[in-house]
Amino acid sequence: MNTSSTAGADRSSDAVASTDVEQAEREVRRVLAFQLGTTTRSELDDAAASLRGRVSALLGDPSAEEGKTHGGSADRGLLLETGCVPADEIAVVSNGAALHPDRHRTAGRTDPAKLRSLYEDGHTIRLGNLQRVVPFLADVSRSIQQETGYSNYLHAFVTPPGRQGLLHHWDQQMAVIVQITGSKRWQLWRPMFPSPMREYQESFRVWDPGFIPRWEAMGPDLEVDLRPGQSLLLPRGWVHNPHALDSEVRSIHLTFAIRERTPVWVAEKLVGGVIEKDAFRRVILPGDIGGHRLSQHVREVRQALVEHLAGLDVDDFAQSLHRAAVSEREYTT
Repeated sequence: MNTSSTAGADRSSDAVASTDVEQAEREVRRVLAFQLGTTTRSELDDAAASLRGRVSALLGDPSAEEGKTHGGSADRGLLLETGCVPADEIAVVSNGAALHPDRHRTAGRTDPAKLRSLYEDGHTIRLGNLQRVVPFLADVSRSIQQETGYSNYLHAFVTPPGRQGLLHHWDQQMAVIVQITGSKRWQLWRPMFPSPMREYQESFRVWDPGFIPRWEAMGPDLEVDLRPGQSLLLPRGWVHNPHALDSEVRSIHLTFAIRERTPVWVAEKLVGGVIEKDAFRRVILPGDIGGHRLSQHVREVRQALVEHLAGLDVDDFAQSLHRAAVSEREYTT
């Protein structure tokens, strides 16, 4: 089943090649400057289609024809070949197993030759947090946050033809998947745990080796084949198992991880304000850490917190909350 439209996916490589940097930046900024929950499927797909070829040049696939080669010039992407992506932001994965970072580093730095060799051996290359190293993608990230109040980050995945990087898992944030080159099949299962977040019910924290055999026996609840220029909005908690379909063309896709705000975020901000009051900064003595004395401290702090919240100017707080929502970068859902 394919839920994406194909509008704009067949633009010629000649047109892509002639697009200058300024136009590319304008297009990419527009691509994901959408209002979550209101943008229609076709609008999102039309926007995503404009990424084809523009981001490809950064990741080593400057045209559809060159992308059919397993090695050679198609592998000389700016980000793969220059080592500009910090070594700590690169992961090399195959069939769910990640290699030790030293496999793609020399003297602690990214080694493009090693990356190329690992890719040619069938490994997926993940380039993380591209909004930190690619200026126009930083603009896209900021635009998303300004419009939605959700901070976000961007990963790129370069998978050899017919291969698989990550296996079944779920994430603690919503994701928008944009297929750049090749095709990828996404097998999807409904969440096992409602609304996972941070330390609460993340994949690796509650993982059971029996999960994958169980999902495979049931079969996916949904299967989506993404083609170049198509997109998929993946709600947090949905189990996904992606793999490249084409045996001749690599798959490149972008994952925009969208950190949704939750009531926990509001609660943390409410409580965080107490640091401005002397009473909340007093030392609890070592002798009070335990027994009835600690229980008494809990009662006192709870009462002080109730009084603090009761005296809060809700409208002023809401304004400060909005400022935080559109500016803070590192918050995790």
